[in-house]
Amino acid sequence: KLDEETSPENRFSPRVYQRLWMQSAPVVEKVESENIGDGNVTDKHETINYDETRWTPPFNALAEKYGVEIPGEDALMELYNSAGDTLSSYTPGGFSLKADAEDLPVTTLKFRLPKEHTKYYYYNEKNQKTDLYETIDRGGYAGRLITDDLKNKEDWSFNVNISLENGESEYFLVGNPFMAHINIEKFFADNKGITEVKVYDGNALNSAILCDGDLLTNTPDAGSEDGWTSIAPMQSFFVKKAGATEQCSVTFSRGMLETQPEDAQPLRVSQSRTAETDADRIVIKARVGDVESSAVVRFSAGASAGFVPGEDASLLVDNEVRPRVQVFTLAGDRAADIQQTPDVDRLTLGLMVAGGEPLTLSLSGDDDWTLYDTQTGAAYQMDGGAEADLGAVGSSTGRYMLVRDITTIGDGLVPARGITVSRTPQGMITVASADGTALASCAVYSTDGTLTDRADGDSDRYELRAAQGVSIVTVTKADGTSYTQKIY
Repeated sequence: KLDEETSPENRFSPRVYQRLWMQSAPVVEKVESENIGDGNVTDKHETINYDETRWTPPFNALAEKYGVEIPGEDALMELYNSAGDTLSSYTPGGFSLKADAEDLPVTTLKFRLPKEHTKYYYYNEKNQKTDLYETIDRGGYAGRLITDDLKNKEDWSFNVNISLENGESEYFLVGNPFMAHINIEKFFADNKGITEVKVYDGNALNSAILCDGDLLTNTPDAGSEDGWTSIAPMQSFFVKKAGATEQCSVTFSRGMLETQPEDAQPLRVSQSRTAETDADRIVIKARVGDVESSAVVRFSAGASAGFVPGEDASLLVDNEVRPRVQVFTLAGDRAADIQQTPDVDRLTLGLMVAGGEPLTLSLSGDDDWTLYDTQTGAAYQMDGGAEADLGAVGSSTGRYMLVRDITTIGDGLVPARGITVSRTPQGMITVASADGTALASCAVYSTDGTLTDRADGDSDRYELRAAQGVSIVTVTKADGTSYTQKIY
């Protein structure tokens, strides 16, 4: 029992801040146009669009009320007993919390619930209690869930109507109010007006949509071969409507609840697991340190090349807590972490990176692609589980592309350099002419200047041993032009 005697009030060290969900907002950024050497590489899209969260500024207040409001009824029990199997309730737009340890010598903080205090006092900045206080009325539900009274019903459903106080939004913040998982596919079936579900994993917001009636997520190897298929108990998540509105009605039903093993909550804590992926799709992974981000591209003859709500999942980024790393593709002029498209031979990638750390990219599923760096001309063969070590790169859209055949890179793009350099999964470096001019010589050095391998004689392609770590590749072509390329 946590009350005035067992858990005395404390306002500082730690201090808790709230922020209220307001709405999502579109962001438009320019796609990169790189002009390197004698080449000019410009992506066909000039701008990119994605969505950002909008919260109120963080604040600390005692009188902020959270919970479900039932108009016209004094207690949940009365409504459950009289309204049959369907309950309609109203709730504000959601909130998030931040705990600041201040001068405490700790790295983690825990919230202890339920509280049974009957009043909370205001404190001044010197941590001294004042005579002002707020009375707390929990309506007899301290330590209980609002769904407890449903446990004896054989079948039920209820609607939560989420209202925004100011403005409209495509995204609404929802919470799983049950001590059971919510099956996302069944959640979609009961909520036809919702096109996407998004869950935060500690790094980024991950997406789920329905694809021909089946669930498709951008994290297909998270926790199981099917990816994250359910919302964990008490977990918050975003839902997206087809258009901006002031209110969103969310239906919960007994049929969407299921029991999952304890470790089947991959998005409560970010995990990394390996699973087979269908050959009709690519899973693109970006990794910085121990943090991963994924995007999925699914090939379908009936899909549109541009962005279609419900067919693709748009990128949603927290405007205050930016991801450490996030990878996405460009569907038309929209950033997407799930993209369905007809079969193509070129995909434009985007990266959001906090910066300062080495980044690696890898593919699974249909991995017969080459990663092409339009800024440097470097190319990386991605099949066979290869990883492209890109070094400490920054955020970009359009710098990196996936291409089926590197020899066709000039079709619609002028190579940034007169050569292409790629690393093979076997640890070799392949150097090829990008414009048909023969190569005269090529050498690979380590960063301390030690020669690792060398080739001479006219050829349109060389294959040499890579140095340990970073390789410095020097190339001279038959027309006398020379190039130096660093490859990770």
